[in-house]
Amino acid sequence: MVAEQLKVNYSFEVGLAGGIIQLIEAGSGRLFYEGAFNVLSGEQIINTSQLNKGFYIVKVQQNANKPVYFKIVNVN
Repeated sequence: MVAEQLKVNYSFEVGLAGGIIQLIEAGSGRLFYEGAFNVLSGEQIINTSQLNKGFYIVKVQQNANKPVYFKIVNVN
């Protein structure tokens, strides 16, 4: 059985090689996942099997830069 997961690929051309990835429930602001990265490009896998139906926001922020936000919908 394969667990439900979200793959977040990131790639930055310049800057500091590091930052954070967060998964946030849009309605409550609850933080479900936070992971750090220390390279300019890669992939982060987030287990989503415990999420409720609804809207979530993925936040990717490279150190010292403005964050980028993506809206996702979980439809279990």
